Amino acid sequence: MVLGAVVLDRSDNYSGDGGLMSRWCATTAATARVTATVRDAVYFRKLVQWIREEFESAPDLRLNSREAAAFLGLDLDTCERVLSQLTHVGALTRGSDGRFFAVATSCH
Repeated sequence: MVLGAVVLDRSDNYSGDGGLMSRWCATTAATARVTATVRDAVYFRKLVQWIREEFESAPDLRLNSREAAAFLGLDLDTCERVLSQLTHVGALTRGSDGRFFAVATSCH
């Protein structure tokens, strides 16, 4: 997703700018792509943290991917990415029935 990007047709004649306008436009488009990528990464991290907290606050919560997507109000692909990330970092585990649940943490 690119927001605020300006794209110019190279056939446009900007006499006297020495290509400055097309370089500026390319830089603006690249900056917009980076900004969108960073924003998406921040959103994903917050989403992962929120879902982690949901599972931790309800230790008996056991959901498969489709149930989790419906319960959390997410599309299936996004939910599966989040569940995969939480499983990868050890916050969730997946039972033999395909349901995800929080890994019990011990308090000393």
